[in-house]
Amino acid sequence: MKKFFVLVAVLCAVMISSTAAAAIMPDWKLVKEITARVQPDPKYNLTPDQYYSKKYLEALGRGLSEYQSARFASNLTKKYRADWKTEQLKSLYAEPQKTRTIYIDRKSVSADWNRTSGVAFKVRVREVYTPFGRNVYIADLRKKGEAIPDKLKNLSYVVATIHFKSTDEITKYYAITDAEAFTTEGKFIEDISWSSAPLEWEFVNPDDVFDLIFEEASRYLPR
Repeated sequence: MKKFFVLVAVLCAVMISSTAAAAIMPDWKLVKEITARVQPDPKYNLTPDQYYSKKYLEALGRGLSEYQSARFASNLTKKYRADWKTEQLKSLYAEPQKTRTIYIDRKSVSADWNRTSGVAFKVRVREVYTPFGRNVYIADLRKKGEAIPDKLKNLSYVVATIHFKSTDEITKYYAITDAEAFTTEGKFIEDISWSSAPLEWEFVNPDDVFDLIFEEASRYLPR
């Protein structure tokens, strides 16, 4: 789950000793609210023709004749086709729903280098999930056959440190070295958290969320 990009912020209280000054609190800046449409029910992920073929072969496998198998599959497909069309229309015309909101901590932007030939910097990022967004994320993991940690079912947010670099501010790379995930009850989710990971650079595709974070965070670098 190293490339896991659920990035959220922990707005925790800072312990202050009697002799210490108040710690600097994060200054979260909205980057983007991400939305998605409701996906069709997984039980209707086959087209009617694919469903017919599946049921036909199942009937043959149970010893029915070709004629009996065809009738059996045809009868089942009639209802399936109607339900499949309903699901497709529901997905097509559903209003987009918010899945997660991404922020950067403006006070955390720190340059490794910043010159005319490019930049390298790091920034704290947080991503807050809605219940709908959490379900979408878990459903995607299930499709990939990945295990679902029990606490992930209550995922609320993650906070991460992302490093960026670019020699021309056009071709960009990112690496995530630290991430902490928490449930809606504030419990730590160990399975999708890590710290002090080595820098493993990944290419930033234009206009994806990492590109948006790069552009927003680089605004707070000294020029």
